[in-house]
Amino acid sequence: MSMDLSAPMPDDFPELAESTAGGASLTALYTRKLWVWLGLSFLLHLFLLHFPYEFTLDVNTFRSWTGTLIQQTPLHFYDHTWSDYPPLFMDFLWLWGLIQMPFTHSVYPTETWMKLPACLADIVNGYLIFSLLKGRVAIRSAFKTAVLYTFNPVVLFVSCIWGQVDAIITMMMLLIMVFVLLNWLIPAAVACAAALLVKPQGLFMWPVVFQSMWYKQPLRKWPLAILAGTVTVWAVVLPSVWSKLGGVVNLGAGLSLPAAVAEPFFWLATMMNQTGQNYPYSTVNAFNIWMLPPPNETWKPDSRILFFLPHYWWGILLMSALIVLVGVYLYRNRNVAGVFPYFLAAAVTTSGVYMLMTRMHERYIFPAIAFLALAQACNRRMRWIYWGFSITSFLTISYVFFFYNDKSAWVEGVKSVMDTGPMLGNLKLSGAVILSLMNIWLFGELVSYLFGRGEMVQDVAEYPLVRQLRTMAAAVKSQTLALADYSIALAYALGFFVLATWRLGTPNEEIFDEVYHARTGMEYIAGINPYEWTHPPLAKLCVALGILLFHGEFSLKATTWTVAQAFDWRFMSVVFGSLTLVVVYALTRSMFENRAIAAIATGLLALDGVFFVQSRVAMTNIYEVCFIMLGTLGAWLYIKTQHNRWLFVMALGLGCALSSRWSTLYGWGGLGLVWLWYLWTVKRREWGAEPDSSAKTRVDKVRSALGRMNWRAALQWLGLGVVVMFLIPAVIYLLTYIPYVLQGDGSWQYHLFSWNAGDHGWGKVIAQQHDMYEYHAHLNATHPYSSPWWSWPFMLRPTWYYFHDWKNGTLSGVWAIGNPFVWWASVPALAYAGFLAWRDRNRALGLISLLGFFQWVFWGVQPRPLLYMHYYFETVPFACIAIAFVCYQFWQAPEVAAPTPDEGEATAPADKPRRAWLGGWVDESGPLSPRMRRGLVIFYLVGVVACFAFFYPLLS
Repeated sequence: MSMDLSAPMPDDFPELAESTAGGASLTALYTRKLWVWLGLSFLLHLFLLHFPYEFTLDVNTFRSWTGTLIQQTPLHFYDHTWSDYPPLFMDFLWLWGLIQMPFTHSVYPTETWMKLPACLADIVNGYLIFSLLKGRVAIRSAFKTAVLYTFNPVVLFVSCIWGQVDAIITMMMLLIMVFVLLNWLIPAAVACAAALLVKPQGLFMWPVVFQSMWYKQPLRKWPLAILAGTVTVWAVVLPSVWSKLGGVVNLGAGLSLPAAVAEPFFWLATMMNQTGQNYPYSTVNAFNIWMLPPPNETWKPDSRILFFLPHYWWGILLMSALIVLVGVYLYRNRNVAGVFPYFLAAAVTTSGVYMLMTRMHERYIFPAIAFLALAQACNRRMRWIYWGFSITSFLTISYVFFFYNDKSAWVEGVKSVMDTGPMLGNLKLSGAVILSLMNIWLFGELVSYLFGRGEMVQDVAEYPLVRQLRTMAAAVKSQTLALADYSIALAYALGFFVLATWRLGTPNEEIFDEVYHARTGMEYIAGINPYEWTHPPLAKLCVALGILLFHGEFSLKATTWTVAQAFDWRFMSVVFGSLTLVVVYALTRSMFENRAIAAIATGLLALDGVFFVQSRVAMTNIYEVCFIMLGTLGAWLYIKTQHNRWLFVMALGLGCALSSRWSTLYGWGGLGLVWLWYLWTVKRREWGAEPDSSAKTRVDKVRSALGRMNWRAALQWLGLGVVVMFLIPAVIYLLTYIPYVLQGDGSWQYHLFSWNAGDHGWGKVIAQQHDMYEYHAHLNATHPYSSPWWSWPFMLRPTWYYFHDWKNGTLSGVWAIGNPFVWWASVPALAYAGFLAWRDRNRALGLISLLGFFQWVFWGVQPRPLLYMHYYFETVPFACIAIAFVCYQFWQAPEVAAPTPDEGEATAPADKPRRAWLGGWVDESGPLSPRMRRGLVIFYLVGVVACFAFFYPLLS
């Protein structure tokens, strides 16, 4: 029986068909949303292109091939260099090299240009997935599947970070699936031939095409399809062997026409065979079934005998059996009016290549991820297989990537876990073996669907846990400001102050950057030229103030210090740490008008290890964070009350923070975006800048809006913005340099009003700003505790500020390590806060999420190469607020009701019985009962306290 796939397929569930006018409009809506999300995904791809590590071997190989192609043309490429990639991929590199030359002015593309094609292919793949599903499953399911695929960590890592081109062969395979569903045999044959000529993995789409179409196409079409595929191969390969044919087919020179026709095929077969012989191993880096036979390692010859055959032949036999099994499945389901059998067949075949064949690399699972995404969109019971393979593949690929990267010394610990493990008979239970066992289990579950396991279940409803997290929204109970709030904030500040000042002078040495900042504070008191000038002066002036408060006596020539002297230069850090807690409480309290959220957020920050350490050392970070939070408080109170006085609090905070550290610019940029948002959403309407209802075109609407605007009020507000965002911070910044300017001989009037007063005039101050930038932008020094910005939330490289072996069995140290319960939850909490801000139009959560991410991600694009984990400390206060809100939501959220009917979705019966399991901890209506949610909150908060107590000896 033949199915006409040229029209949209009937849905597996007729009630989900969106053939009505409402369904059509819904499809158009999700199509528009798809383009927005694909655009956001592409921006994320572009951002990840600048990941600090890369697999230089692969990327530089592609660059070298591109340069050779441009210089030699594809006609002579294989005569001048070695390549194990087929000709069509080389043709693509040649065209891409020609495209990039006007921009790079070089035949060798940059690393970024070389990674860009795979990133573009990822976006195309997302659209192809949406197109394959649209009209065949619920439109929301098609949209979610496509978007989540482009954000899949495997997809992002392979294309953006590794720089490999698996996305391109995946794009070819998805295009083949399009032709299969359209029942276009000849285009499918041409696409199969082209896929083989991009990467050899394209060969394994051939059986899927044949098994899907042989019973639907008349016999007379198959010779034409074979001829079309053969001609495609011959035409693409011919330029590569042109030089071997003497440039022209010359029958008189002894070259026969049959030989000229056959030469491209012989050459291609020889090349494919040589490519396979390059890696004669059971598994190169793939964690598949060949990781299990002893010695459970990669890079072992596949000529080893298992029973009576080599591994190589076992792989071929197993794959052949799987292809037969897939063919039987497709034939048995030939009358199924749906697309699930085709997606499942492709998913099983492509994942089977990775799991069963020898000589597999870690990335050869990549095409299977796309087909698993398609299959799980048709049968939601397969979602866990899709995400399971995504997780194991991401762990495998990232491990292999860092294993071969010389810069990633921290991977040694991971390597030992992956390579070693207890022996269970002949099986070494290493991390690699465990991942391989998980992959085998997932693959077995996937193959079981070929035997009709379970019924197909469309995306008619979300999992209860997903629905609960998506819909959970606790109404925040507003509470008026009372004496209790002042008491809580004061208790936090005083308690922290007492704990932080205990043994503050120990160790009585200048630890970590105290050798710069504490010394500079003393030099300001002594009136001599500061030794450290790479940060603005305010924080170091605060250190000097602490020394003066206790009438500290010191000698700049001293090499040893007393406990009292160390106490003096650290004292103001404790003061500002305590003040930060007060500001965070006030900010959280004003945002949510809820005492519990404010108390939790402040407590989380107080119990963070890096916050505690930074509050006890004479460094600049704690001052900057305190002032940033003050500026954020001013910005929020202005948004909330529209009283201009709060703008000056914001300006004061920004100016003082900038006068402490330049990294304040990230927070300043975030508040600048908030300012623009407030201009557009609030002030624009106050000024009457609304278009006339009679305006039809966009130009007419803009003109009418500008014509109705109150320009006087707009210019006044914009002028106020310039004063607040630029002028006041600049004035504060310059004022902090007055102690520097006043140094030297002469009257204070002479120094204060002179441009060049010796080496300390205002001209020197201006020149010093350029020197500061040059220093940070080109700081190429190495440090054992440096770490890339993306690794900070995982706390992979904490910083020892001080370490001393007393040689008597005692070790002393100060370790700047965050609280794992806070840092590990920080990014998910900020992301969830951002989602809630978008969904519920919550300004407070939007501000927290925006500033939290701004204080972190911009470290990834700034020019300074030497980075430390404790820089993430600037994000932690915002993360604590987000975590506190999530805790409150988990505690207070009511029981989630049954899902309401949605477009293209069905609901469970209203009278479905409910039972309490495990004493009320788990409810059948949803995995998270109120008792479980509150138990999780209690467990989390207890964990925060326990981790702080555990690390306290190392923090203090």
